[in-house]
Amino acid sequence: WDGFNFGVQAGLSNMNTDFSNAGESLVANILRNSTLEDQAVPSSWNVLSRDTGNGRSYGAFLGYNYQWDQLVIGVDLAYNYTGSLQTSNGPTTIERVVTTTDHTAHDIAITTQSSINLIDYATARLRAGYAFGQFLPYGMVGAAVGRFNYATNVTLIDVQTLTSVSPTPPPTTFGPVSESEGKNNAFVGGFTTGLGLDVAVLPNV
Repeated sequence: WDGFNFGVQAGLSNMNTDFSNAGESLVANILRNSTLEDQAVPSSWNVLSRDTGNGRSYGAFLGYNYQWDQLVIGVDLAYNYTGSLQTSNGPTTIERVVTTTDHTAHDIAITTQSSINLIDYATARLRAGYAFGQFLPYGMVGAAVGRFNYATNVTLIDVQTLTSVSPTPPPTTFGPVSESEGKNNAFVGGFTTGLGLDVAVLPNV
């Protein structure tokens, strides 16, 4: 098992995304310096949920192994393209009625939509295994970096009614106000870990 090793990879990938905090910064910016945000904190409301996506992946790897008797220690670098691996959630609307200390009732509706697409990723891994003839079970841990496209859109409407005056005046409406954020080719770091089994079907394969 000693020496350089290289090959190609193909498989199916799964991506589970938690969108519950998507749009938080956008809502906070819309309601910045407001009594509503200070007291009811609509920016913390979870409008969206989780979503799971599946896609194909293709790549290649290059590594090097050191072997002492049956113990095998190795490092490898890998690249995988997963251009179709995407998750999305929404548009979803959450509506709540809250009253602030300035005697204003707020009927708030927040609509959020978010998506993310993993384009590709690379890993650098450290492997340790124990050879049994043609079989090499191993564990590995390493660093990963992925390249993503993502986008989030938020629309907020606040219908306000002053409750301290009799008769109650007609409501006033703040909004709809929309904000969005997104980025293409955003790089995000992470880690990778797992277990595997290499099988030598031929002396060098």
